[in-house]
Amino acid sequence: MIKLILTTLLLCICIIAFNQKVNNTEKILLRFSPLSLIDIYHPSATFGAELTTTKKQAFGLDVSLLINTLAVDNVYRTGFIIKPTYKFFVDKLKENFIELDCFWKKNYWEESRWGGREYQNGIPSYYQKEDYNVVKNVLGLNVKFGSRIELFDGFVFVELYVGLGARVTNHKVKEHPDETIEVKKPFFIDNQKALTNVDVWGLSIPMGVRIVFAVK
Repeated sequence: MIKLILTTLLLCICIIAFNQKVNNTEKILLRFSPLSLIDIYHPSATFGAELTTTKKQAFGLDVSLLINTLAVDNVYRTGFIIKPTYKFFVDKLKENFIELDCFWKKNYWEESRWGGREYQNGIPSYYQKEDYNVVKNVLGLNVKFGSRIELFDGFVFVELYVGLGARVTNHKVKEHPDETIEVKKPFFIDNQKALTNVDVWGLSIPMGVRIVFAVK
């Protein structure tokens, strides 16, 4: 269902972008987010592309590949983020903008627990260590406010942005999809836990820096 929703949304964005093209205003830009590499929570390599369809708006897509976060809490995590974006410039010089995005984040890691075996009268005869894979899905929406600064004569730009958003997070265990299990949350405090099969809503404050290259 999540993949279907995101695919449909991305297709709609592409159709709208194609239908709203105006002669001599199309511009393709590539963008890179260097600060995502040193994110203490989830470092990632983030790349994207943007199509300017009119003098006031642009559509884009960012993809992030999550990097091993073993150094944070001794758990190896991997995954990705897909983020379609819509940008509206509030001035003619395209220096200030409002950007809307939705995103799907998926990451997974391995944990272990001691599970009871051969129950008799509700009491296990012995315990056995069991490894299992945790799958975390996050869906979210953000509105961001930013500025674009030109560095090299219409070729290289820097974008600064900050915003506010909402997200919903769900954990599942691949081997036990219907079972509620307590799993680790990827942060510095070891005793932070989350329950699987429970949707958790929260706020987010996206902020960052992007380097943008005009290629057309």
